[in-house]
Amino acid sequence: MNEHRQDELTGAVIDAQDLCDIQQFDAALMICQRVEVECSRFDDPDLAELMAETLLCKGTALAGLRRFKDELLAYMEVVKRFDSIESPVVQVLVSRALFNAAVASGEIGEVDESLARYSSFVDRYQTSREPEIQKQVAHAMLNRGITLKQCGRPDEACAVYEKLIEQFRASEDPGISSKITTALALKAGMQMFSGRLEAAGETARQGLLRCDGAKASTEQFHCHLVLAASSLLQGSTGPGEREVVSILNLLPELDETACVEQFSSLLLSIATTLGIERTLKLVLQSPSAEILSSAAEDLEDAIAFRAENLRNISDLAEEIASDLANSDRFKT
Repeated sequence: MNEHRQDELTGAVIDAQDLCDIQQFDAALMICQRVEVECSRFDDPDLAELMAETLLCKGTALAGLRRFKDELLAYMEVVKRFDSIESPVVQVLVSRALFNAAVASGEIGEVDESLARYSSFVDRYQTSREPEIQKQVAHAMLNRGITLKQCGRPDEACAVYEKLIEQFRASEDPGISSKITTALALKAGMQMFSGRLEAAGETARQGLLRCDGAKASTEQFHCHLVLAASSLLQGSTGPGEREVVSILNLLPELDETACVEQFSSLLLSIATTLGIERTLKLVLQSPSAEILSSAAEDLEDAIAFRAENLRNISDLAEEIASDLANSDRFKT
């Protein structure tokens, strides 16, 4: 293949990647298939990088179309064809294919296979000095921990998080640092769930230290949430309230519906410790007042319900008093 045509095909694959970014997966898949067919006509080692990129993009398009089994085949084709090529660039592409294959295995329900692929990936690449591959190793460890937790194996998951944190603690790479922060947040949540409140709080504080100065993130939210819950469960209302305020200040910056829903679902439970009126005041005076309007209404309803209950009790007391005052006519 001449150099001009190779450049044209490289441009076509870049176009396909851009189409995947805007979720035009059918159009991206058609481009990748055309490039794959044309490149397959040539037995040219110089096309290895282009072909590997094409198959990876094909896998992404198939994933977008939820054709996960075909996606997995595309990634394994990269490994089959190019694993023996020593080019550092091609080897990074092979590592991406192996990582994506682990993810795809989980998508099609082959959980044990997915766990095995993550483990194999870490074993193969943990000593690599290639920065991109090191980020993939950290990500693979994190994904393996999450999968273990989803399988009901929390102790094993926690061990994986701890290994990830320890192995990459000194890394200054932002991509790896974010994985450590996520691992700390997940570990803290698991510790709290198991009743280890002090340990959960300490782990959450470590997570927030790694977030210091960084852009607002769901990891910060979860660390503050663990600290709030662990403080309140231990009866430390002052620190608990401060963490609630931190969450209320953070939520608008996240633009994460899931975080808002999670906090909303817990707000009434938090209010039982802080006090419903106090919690409502914190919400209404915070930057989160608008996005938590529904939760604030629930708190107002709880206040009204409590007041109504108190009124009913008062009415009942009056009725009992009246009955006692007239009880002499029932005496024999």
